[in-house]
Amino acid sequence: MMYIVTIEGRNCMVPVLTQLEVLQIEPAERLGFITTRCVKALDERHAGFLAAALVTDELARTKYLRNPDSTPPVFRIDSLRQMQPGDDPVVNRGFTFFPERAPQTTAELS
Repeated sequence: MMYIVTIEGRNCMVPVLTQLEVLQIEPAERLGFITTRCVKALDERHAGFLAAALVTDELARTKYLRNPDSTPPVFRIDSLRQMQPGDDPVVNRGFTFFPERAPQTTAELS
């Protein structure tokens, strides 16, 4: 069966370039990401494992992450479902990164 798996990553140390610093590598910032993979698997458990392995391999090949061994990135399955006829095809590569921010307290919101 084919499964569509959405994975969220957290605690990813990624160098970020600003428009003014295109030629200069900035220190790594803590980012999260969301990505989707389509995998052929025997069941949902196997699908989650295969999708996480694809993401781990791609991150290693592209060398996006700069995490020290003491603070590894954390992945979690955000959604997992069996692919249905008519579902849009999944590209199976790439990441949408977003800044991780500490949760705001009630005092900070007022």
